[in-house]
Amino acid sequence: RDVTGVQTCALPISDVLPPLVAKSYRKTKRAARAALRMAPGPDRDAALHLVRRRTKRLRYALETVEPVVGKPARRLRRRSKDVQGLLGDHHDLVVPRPALRELGARAHRDNANGFTFGLLHGHADERERRMAKRFARRWRRLTDRRATKWLAH
Repeated sequence: RDVTGVQTCALPISDVLPPLVAKSYRKTKRAARAALRMAPGPDRDAALHLVRRRTKRLRYALETVEPVVGKPARRLRRRSKDVQGLLGDHHDLVVPRPALRELGARAHRDNANGFTFGLLHGHADERERRMAKRFARRWRRLTDRRATKWLAH
């Protein structure tokens, strides 16, 4: 404690902050590994949504340390924002699919044309497949050793 009674730390703040961010990074990475191992479907969709939420927390942690850590934190924050945005788009595609399926089935039962709902569902499926490839690339970029080595500080 200093003369004012405030507890002080013998370590510089630039040594204290990276391990705190590293914890959030590890949780995010663990969730993403699990999601990437899953087969496409509702379980993987839920797992990717968890990755999105964890990536958002990581981004907030990075925003907090950016003024102290500087460029490495800014670079990782930008990459995490890219991943978070992509996973948000994925979630936006996943959520309406059950409703599209139900509307198409209802239209068929009512002797109406449900073709448009099927087209929309197929379009969402195709966009999701393309997004999965983009996610893998962006995830590799986010977890690149050169971008995260400061976390092991």
